[in-house]
Amino acid sequence: MTNFQFPLEGTTSYKGKIKFRAIREDYKTVLDKAIEVTGPLGGDAVDRFGRKTSQKVAFEGLRLETGNKVSKTPLDTAILYLPNQINFRDAAEYQNVSLGMIGGAAALALREGGSGARAAFDAMASSVPSFEDLQDAFVNGLRSETAQVAALRTVGRLSEGVGGAIETETGITLNPNRRSTFKGVGLRRFNFSFQLIPTSATEAFRIKEIIGFFRHNMYPDIKGQFGNLAGTSAAFTFPSKFEISMVYGKKRVGAMTLPMFLEHVNVTYNPNSMAFHTDGEPQETVVDLAFIEERALTKPDIVEDHRRQNLAGKYKS
Repeated sequence: MTNFQFPLEGTTSYKGKIKFRAIREDYKTVLDKAIEVTGPLGGDAVDRFGRKTSQKVAFEGLRLETGNKVSKTPLDTAILYLPNQINFRDAAEYQNVSLGMIGGAAALALREGGSGARAAFDAMASSVPSFEDLQDAFVNGLRSETAQVAALRTVGRLSEGVGGAIETETGITLNPNRRSTFKGVGLRRFNFSFQLIPTSATEAFRIKEIIGFFRHNMYPDIKGQFGNLAGTSAAFTFPSKFEISMVYGKKRVGAMTLPMFLEHVNVTYNPNSMAFHTDGEPQETVVDLAFIEERALTKPDIVEDHRRQNLAGKYKS
């Protein structure tokens, strides 16, 4: 494992650092796991070592297996200065739903329960009459507010234009009874931008190593390549994940983060000038990185993080 650190000089004046540690997860195929669980058995399948294995027993053993975690292998690490404007954005996802009249009554019934539920449905049925057809709605449907509502419900299903005419003339429109419903938690994204200005040939080469480190761990490997035909394969293996930690001195900066995938690496050479060093190296390199967490956070993650920060007494699940 190698630590690629930048800058190499003047690191004691600024204590803010951000560490990107690449992690390779050792995924195993279904057959590999089944063989580990059941061992070599007589049967109708042959594993990659030439051992006979019963498919049925192997996969039943795999299904019953518990606590089998993917092992993680630490790879190289890049240590850079802590940039400004670090943004932590937690977002829950909600969706607007229109309950309508019947849905609103159902929500009330569910909230009341028991005899209250029956009363809610009875009140809805008795307060708003129903019309069998369009003519009935026009003849009998505009004499009271409740009748007008029923007419709108009947006509609106048949003709949007006629329904609009009733709305403009009566001044009544149907209440969609909108509610917010929880859909999930968004995956957090993190963006970092680094302005790397070398002060020596060694630092210029280190910038190249850091860019290579990120690009190498962003891309997937391939499985099942078709002969010697470049760029073709049956499948990809997942790229490396990154464990990101931000500190000032020994104190953590910001909220907890989960392992992340690197979505893109954008490198800009000499963004402000066309000047190069005598050895051909650019005077300035800007590296923009975008990461996405491997999964969405949940409350147990937050509770555990608060426990680590001695906040467990204030924020509980």
